[in-house]
Amino acid sequence: MKPPYHVASSALVAGILFLLFKSWSMAVSCFLSGILIDIDHIYDYAREFGLPFRIKDFIRAVYTAKLTRMTLFFHSWEVMLSILIITWLMNWNPLMVGILIGFGHHIILDKLYTGVPLRTYFFMYRKKRDFHIESLFPCRVKKLRKEN
Repeated sequence: MKPPYHVASSALVAGILFLLFKSWSMAVSCFLSGILIDIDHIYDYAREFGLPFRIKDFIRAVYTAKLTRMTLFFHSWEVMLSILIITWLMNWNPLMVGILIGFGHHIILDKLYTGVPLRTYFFMYRKKRDFHIESLFPCRVKKLRKEN
């Protein structure tokens, strides 16, 4: 999903959380984590094209399937499980609940948008496929490359 959609969905979810729980820390952490999870795309871009980079080139490469590999460290069920455990250990601290919900809704929206199986968002599954974008997101890559 492209950044503007993640910003809009994160704002919506954060707003709902604020209305329900009256917690600024929960709402703000949800909003920020729902967007900043995409920072892992920078690693993939830098590995392939180097640094420094221009934002325009970065967005074009990431969102038009110009990359050959996508590691996506944060886009994983393993990270979600870790955040869930930390949140539980912290007695459901509102800040951590917001981070958990922000990460969670981002990954779910990405999964729905790409149409890939749930297993694609397991880091170890991607690692077994050497992070090759064509084997992980075949339909999405084909569509994006056809459009561009």
